[in-house]
Amino acid sequence: CKHSRKVCLGGIMSFNRPTTPAKGPPDFFFGLTPEAKTPSTNSPFGVPQGSPKETGKNPFFDNYQVPSTTASEQPSAKRKRIEIEPITVQPRTDNVFFTMPPLTPTSPMVAPPSCPFPQTPQKPPTPHTPQTPQTPFGLSGFSDDLDQIMTMAGDLPPVMSDGEVQAFVDMLSHDRTEEFLPSFNFDANDLQDGSPAAIVKNLKEIEKKVERLNTQLDHLRYEQRQMVVPIPANEFDKLRCEINNLQQEAYLIQEELMHILSVAMLSPVHLHLLFSLTEEIEFMFIKLGLYGNELIFIASGESQTQGQLSCFATLLIKKQPFPKSIKQNIKTTSGGTEDAIVVELINAPKSDCKAVGKVKAEMSLEDAQYVKKGKRNSLAIQNDQQALSSNGIARFPDLRFMHGTRLKIATLKFCVEVQYIQPNGVVQNAILESNKSNPFVVMTNENQWESSAGNLLKYYVFQNLAISEVPWCRFANYLQNHYLRATRQDLANPARPLSRYDLDFIQVNQFKNAQTVNVQTFTNFWDWFGKVLHSIRHQKVFLQLWLTGLIYGFISKGDAERLLQGQPVGTFVTRFSERRAGQVAIAFSKKDPNSGRISIKHYLFDTQTNQIKNLPDFCKEKVNLMYLPRLKTEYFSTSGNIQSIVHKDEGFGEHYTTPPVDPLIGYDPDV
Repeated sequence: CKHSRKVCLGGIMSFNRPTTPAKGPPDFFFGLTPEAKTPSTNSPFGVPQGSPKETGKNPFFDNYQVPSTTASEQPSAKRKRIEIEPITVQPRTDNVFFTMPPLTPTSPMVAPPSCPFPQTPQKPPTPHTPQTPQTPFGLSGFSDDLDQIMTMAGDLPPVMSDGEVQAFVDMLSHDRTEEFLPSFNFDANDLQDGSPAAIVKNLKEIEKKVERLNTQLDHLRYEQRQMVVPIPANEFDKLRCEINNLQQEAYLIQEELMHILSVAMLSPVHLHLLFSLTEEIEFMFIKLGLYGNELIFIASGESQTQGQLSCFATLLIKKQPFPKSIKQNIKTTSGGTEDAIVVELINAPKSDCKAVGKVKAEMSLEDAQYVKKGKRNSLAIQNDQQALSSNGIARFPDLRFMHGTRLKIATLKFCVEVQYIQPNGVVQNAILESNKSNPFVVMTNENQWESSAGNLLKYYVFQNLAISEVPWCRFANYLQNHYLRATRQDLANPARPLSRYDLDFIQVNQFKNAQTVNVQTFTNFWDWFGKVLHSIRHQKVFLQLWLTGLIYGFISKGDAERLLQGQPVGTFVTRFSERRAGQVAIAFSKKDPNSGRISIKHYLFDTQTNQIKNLPDFCKEKVNLMYLPRLKTEYFSTSGNIQSIVHKDEGFGEHYTTPPVDPLIGYDPDV
């Protein structure tokens, strides 16, 4: 070993190269079959709320079935481990952002629907150009392959002592036992604002389809309002076909949207667009149900409709701040980023009614077992009645819940009494009810927030435990939406969303890079993330630091050490501790005054034990905490996520409770 570096390297290392080339991640947005799903069983957030067919009782669609398929997940391919003896090397992970197992239809009775995404011609293969992978903090990542190691070995002197050999081995094994964030190696041209470009294009096309359907719905309303009574058979068939076609198109669009939610990680702006389009489709189903029922009633004639309700109208919840956890006796709408509850009275084209009272809100619990035990399933609400305006709108800006729901899921319904005129000219009263609101939980104190928020997220992700496992992309999208609501940010334009790097860190470190999430793994994850999110949400100064990028947060201990290497003494990084959930760990570089050696130290900042509760005040007087990175707060960046390195006074200065005082000229600053 002392006379030949090649012999030395051969003596301490053995490499097993893979015999077959590694498979690249598949294009998940081309050629995949949508998930099996019953038509219109999803609210804007994927919660089953009853199909429009059941709500409207429209007989035109009894024989209509939307093609559905079931899918089986297959594990994604991984690179083979490079074995280094006696060094233990962590294997690289595949690109989790662009890996989606192919979905294969298994039902022999139903043909799979056509792919909703446009097919693009295959590009001729181009010579592979090596690219330096980009790490979350903009530094070159380590490579675990033989080429990197041999390149490093090529820089060694021809003769090495035993100590030099051991130092070289230690260098190669440095930080290899830590959990690293995987580097990203993809073409930025395939993305648009952080979302897959093909998915964004498809969303824009769906948006145009929904606009076209709304225009056709307005035209249908006009035609049905102008029809003569008794209605001719040909006119009836024409209107029936129009309603049928509109509902079929709406079903297909709904399936497309839910498919996109499960196969692509979306940026906040595109995620907000997807949920808005899903909500528009739900409203369309309710209106089509009213139109169809009125058409049947008129075509059937008065003799066949004796005793039937002929008031074809309903209440529709147009805007709401849910899902969220709400403290009892507090306004349901907080801040300027949440919508107040808005309820609208809508009616079929030839129907008309007049409200004779105020719109009233009623709350009920979703847990049937909780009701069976004799507990109350309807709870008191303050400011629960509002009058309809001249255009049929009722707003509830100060709705308050007077009792907690004991961590149970609750929903709202609205009802109003109206008068309408029957075909025979008789005036009659009827009670109209709205659709259900999105779920929420009423807390009695802030200590219940973590549990109630976790119950809400589980309710959405697993559709009230109707399913036991969901794809990672679907979970990541729900988690993003849940986080933005918890931190009271604008859903379409947040100050700091969970970035692609944050979501990748969560998948690798909390879910072991799994491509699916089940109830058990979610529970384990929320035990950690729930406390992290609670710290961000309920500590005002910490929230401001987080939103401005001064808290790094989602970075492992090993990556924090890598980031600090080569930085000036006194540079520090604040991160969420992986072992102590909800607490902040501070990694900093410190120089030994005797040896002059620079080392990386770690300190756990615990607000429960520290006398100084404010993080800026704690860092203010610490000489080893001087500089910190300011992160980019956008959802995705191809050039790393660090914007600059700032002095602590520049970043934390406005949050000091006792601002520094400049010494007087001519006097010593201290005794």
